[in-house]
Amino acid sequence: MDRLPTLPSSRFLAPVATLAIAAAIAGCGSLGQLPGRVAQPDVVTRQDIARYPEDSPVRTVLLWWRALQFKSADLAARYYSPDVGMTPKALEGHLALPPDVLNTTAHLRVVDVEKSGRGATVLIFLTNVFRHPNGRTDKTRAPNSFHLVRRDGRWLLADNRYIARIERSVKKFVEESPQGK
Repeated sequence: MDRLPTLPSSRFLAPVATLAIAAAIAGCGSLGQLPGRVAQPDVVTRQDIARYPEDSPVRTVLLWWRALQFKSADLAARYYSPDVGMTPKALEGHLALPPDVLNTTAHLRVVDVEKSGRGATVLIFLTNVFRHPNGRTDKTRAPNSFHLVRRDGRWLLADNRYIARIERSVKKFVEESPQGK
């Protein structure tokens, strides 16, 4: 049987090229999850909530966020001002989005709270950690703000901008995709 001689370097070239291509693919981002790319979820704990006083706007945001994480429309709707008109039924439609789209698996870190009269704005960073099969870790961090109003002695969400903005972005993405046209 005739065999072509192979150079030692050519025996290793194919596996190295395959690994390089796999690493490049794993690092690409999209709205969907890539096989092997794992987002590390971060759930708001009772201890996180207990760090803030009962009448803190931050506590309201954390309680609401935790309700979203557990897809509890009944509970999450309680943290909206009645002026927003958010019902559990309406919120169920919003919670139908996957958690990675609503970004509720992200680590929520409070940056600042700005109070003015009966209003408050809670400024946060949402950080996602992605672990890849090749050992690489990527972090993304996005600033967000949540507006609250003091009503009947409670801090309540004054709007639904966070979820509405995400839904608009998803809708725009779908409309602009080749399949949406």
